[in-house]
Amino acid sequence: MKCFNFTYSVDHLYIIPIVPHCLVIGLMVHFSITDKSNLGNDLKENYLNIKLSNVI
Repeated sequence: MKCFNFTYSVDHLYIIPIVPHCLVIGLMVHFSITDKSNLGNDLKENYLNIKLSNVI
């Protein structure tokens, strides 16, 4: 829910690019918990690193 609150507080135009990111992160966290292998964690770390590099 924080994702949706953030998008509405910033600007309704940011809903399209931000919501998918929140969904992807949520799915990666879900898979990292359900899947005991390191695949979920690797994907999550790589995705977060890419997002941080884009922000900076």
